[in-house]
Amino acid sequence: MELHLRRAVAMAALGCVGGCSSLLGVSGPRITLSLDAASASARGLVLRADVGGRRITLAQNQETPGPSSMDLRGDSYGSVPVLVRIETAAGDSVAAVRFTQEFSRGDTHWISAVVGPTRPIGFCIGALVANAAATGHGDTLFVAYGSLPADAIC
Repeated sequence: MELHLRRAVAMAALGCVGGCSSLLGVSGPRITLSLDAASASARGLVLRADVGGRRITLAQNQETPGPSSMDLRGDSYGSVPVLVRIETAAGDSVAAVRFTQEFSRGDTHWISAVVGPTRPIGFCIGALVANAAATGHGDTLFVAYGSLPADAIC
């Protein structure tokens, strides 16, 4: 009987390590999520992301033009499916892209959506996916994603 009790306690502890990680001070990957309307026709859009089953909403700041962003913690490391959708304020879907992102311990990750007529360029934008059906005004949804090791400079 004592052996069964020990096994039950060990299984409960293992379950808590996997399911209670936030209680133990263990957390998932650091992710910055951002949205930028690079054209006037794209203003007022809302980004809805599903990162490994975790749903996040990011609306543009209507009072201050420019990009909106938020920092969050993901739920798991490894290869994680990501869906990024752009919607109108009324909830109508405008464009969406799907990809798999690799989340590694200690790295800083980003998912950045830009809606506009011009493809983002630069040395540190990461991978880029696009959907040309963004607003019907010649805009495209560009989503850049990637990661950098902690303390790296790009």
